Amino acid sequence: MQYEIRTLALGEVLDHAVALTRNHFRLFFTITCYLFLPLQLLYMFSVYAIFPQMFHNPSPEELEALGPQLLVRMLIIGAVSMLYLLLYSFIVMPVTHAAVVRAVSSEYLGRPITAWQALRDAYRLFLPILLTNLLTVILVAVGL
Repeated sequence: MQYEIRTLALGEVLDHAVALTRNHFRLFFTITCYLFLPLQLLYMFSVYAIFPQMFHNPSPEELEALGPQLLVRMLIIGAVSMLYLLLYSFIVMPVTHAAVVRAVSSEYLGRPITAWQALRDAYRLFLPILLTNLLTVILVAVGL
């Protein structure tokens, strides 16, 4: 579908956004899956490796039997969760957003693009994206 570049009213902007998403959903979903799925699977498997018995709803007696191991494992899960959050917030989410924006703009202009091309273009901008993210975090923390 060819999209016309012109001034659009709000309803037309929404119509174009829905049409663009519907026509290129597979591309956008593929870009998202390339980074989100491996990180999510890695996180889930690491939590399961640390705490396999927690996935079957242990009884209070089973939790008591774990004793001091419980605290150590909870600290490890906390550290793994923090690492996951940092990777997600500063690498996966910004790069994925940049790749999807690249894909949307290319498709809107009638220039077909693959998921790998969009991700490659997003990785080229990784340092500016990372610095912008860090600046945003600092400004939010300061309260601006």
